[in-house]
Amino acid sequence: MDGLFAKASASVNFPHDDNSQNERAVGFASLAGFPWVQHAIKCTHGAIRGPQHEPGVFINQKGFHSINARLVCNHKKRFLQVCTRFPGSCHDAFILCQSIIPDLFQTGDRVKGRLIGDKGYPLKTWPITLVRDPTNEAQERYNQSHTTTKCVIEQAIGMLMMSFRCLDRSGGARQYSPSRVSRIIVVCCVLHNIAQQRDKVSVILFKAADILASKVQMAEVMACMDSFESRA
Repeated sequence: MDGLFAKASASVNFPHDDNSQNERAVGFASLAGFPWVQHAIKCTHGAIRGPQHEPGVFINQKGFHSINARLVCNHKKRFLQVCTRFPGSCHDAFILCQSIIPDLFQTGDRVKGRLIGDKGYPLKTWPITLVRDPTNEAQERYNQSHTTTKCVIEQAIGMLMMSFRCLDRSGGARQYSPSRVSRIIVVCCVLHNIAQQRDKVSVILFKAADILASKVQMAEVMACMDSFESRA
């Protein structure tokens, strides 16, 4: 698992070149007509056992210990950024502000477009959220388009949870340290991207339980990672 984690940036990244930005904008616009969306963002909680050191900071709003993971994806449900270093008590908006994402959008010459997210984020010129309590037809159409477009990240997270049941709370809290759980989440996102790249065939090859039990043939997995690097 540590080998995959070390190579995560080969799979989980978002290119800033003009062609990539144009492709993402066209891809998102094809969903519901929302213009110049570059990324969809959402946080999700990975349940953990209460750590011995400062367990209180890991308790989220729902009352259980967790890692609050920030996930960003493109229109193809591929994860472009994963952040798993914040405990469950941290708010989604705070986690966003601590990342490089605001600088990428606010400088104006690196990422041209918008980031689409839910009501947990502030409404500015680049993070686009729903209009609360719409009062006219235009605002209602905006909300409908926004909701349809934002479904991409929700579907991506749903696919991640279905493919790697170790991430889903229904299986109980992860019995590892917060740092270990953080790495597991990142590695599962890497494998999700490999599966997306290879038309979901890899999701059959790489099961989370086998990864954690070190039963996966690492040569095959690392070959996938090398193929990502060769295309970068």
